[in-house]
Amino acid sequence: MKSSALLPVAAAGLLLAACSTTTDGTPSAAPSAPASPSAGSSPDSTALPYAGAPKVENPLPDSVISGSSCDALTPEQVKKDVGHAATGQPDTLPIGTSCNWFNTAGANLAVYYTNNRHEGLSPYYDQTRNRMKRFDVLSPIQGYPAVAYSDKPGPVSSFCQVAVGIADTADFVVGVHVGDESTADACPISAQIAGQVLTNLKQKAGG
Repeated sequence: MKSSALLPVAAAGLLLAACSTTTDGTPSAAPSAPASPSAGSSPDSTALPYAGAPKVENPLPDSVISGSSCDALTPEQVKKDVGHAATGQPDTLPIGTSCNWFNTAGANLAVYYTNNRHEGLSPYYDQTRNRMKRFDVLSPIQGYPAVAYSDKPGPVSSFCQVAVGIADTADFVVGVHVGDESTADACPISAQIAGQVLTNLKQKAGG
């Protein structure tokens, strides 16, 4: 019920509600994958976190982001967020796994498990912050540190990714593109969906 306050139309999905106009139904480009650190830039794990990234006080086991990121959200959550039932499109990336869902208005949602990179939020503070036009340090999501970033300038960005540190050595990312014609800011939508993913990961960890 708390999330319904963000939805301008009853029972509409977060993404569908964010789209101010309907496109011809062609999916927009999927959110780009989180940047991988430059070769040779990874510090020893004992140095984590670095570059000003906050320490994760109550870490989840890295194993919770193993497997397919298409399992990050339940079918019910996908239907609520996208606006209708949608099948995730999985992919394997150098940093880990990703899954994309598209809605009929051309917006899309992606979840990334960065399970091939074991540095948590540190690379975002070290590298992503300097590459993006927008980089916001968010209030912790359920006690876990998070940042929002976009190659679109704020304060309203049609595309936004939110990275959540679940351990000093682990993170996941939620990316949302609401469509270039939308007047909605994708960052709070990404953060809300990241909260859903985090709830599921905590349950997976037995918490």
